[in-house]
Amino acid sequence: MPVTLTGANDYHGQRLSKELWETEPEERRNRSLVAAGDLLRPYLLRLPVRTGEYADGAVYEQALYMMGSEYENAVNRVSSVGLKGISMSWQREKSPPPGIAPRAWGLLQEAMGAAGGFIRGGGIR
Repeated sequence: MPVTLTGANDYHGQRLSKELWETEPEERRNRSLVAAGDLLRPYLLRLPVRTGEYADGAVYEQALYMMGSEYENAVNRVSSVGLKGISMSWQREKSPPPGIAPRAWGLLQEAMGAAGGFIRGGGIR
């Protein structure tokens, strides 16, 4: 099933991400979907056709992720952030490849598992 703005709206409309997704202008959501599809293309091309539901979900999750500040931190491999005694840290070496949304990566792994394959070390095998 092709990824569409209507599909993304329906997907996020059923999840906790609904409000985050809907606050963005339609034009920005469209651009985010295109960018997410481009970024995930190397992984999506390796998936069997019957895993389309997982693949679409991965693109929708990635599109939302790319509109947030965590995306920039992940792309730049920021491992910790602190402000006046409050800090957050990430174990980037155990995470998905740089810039890939953790939930999108999980959906890609589920897709490969459903197809009898797996993802390891930043690539689908």
